[in-house]
Amino acid sequence: MSKLDGHQQVVDYLNHLDHPLKKEIEEARRIILGVNEQISEHIKWNAPSFCFNGDDRVTFNLQGKGFFRIVFHCGDKKRSLKR
Repeated sequence: MSKLDGHQQVVDYLNHLDHPLKKEIEEARRIILGVNEQISEHIKWNAPSFCFNGDDRVTFNLQGKGFFRIVFHCGDKKRSLKR
């Protein structure tokens, strides 16, 4: 069996997700993916994660039952801004 691509990993994950806020999680996913067509998704830390230019930028934390977290990755290195 071949490994699922990132998008299919997330679809499969959400199809099996049992969470009281599943509708809200799916809506947050839709909004994030709608921001830019270059955003991709995969599973990281046992939850959907979203990448831009190959870097993880946003990851869901779905550990709680009455809430979920959206984790914004800031990186660990200072980057200079292009002007």
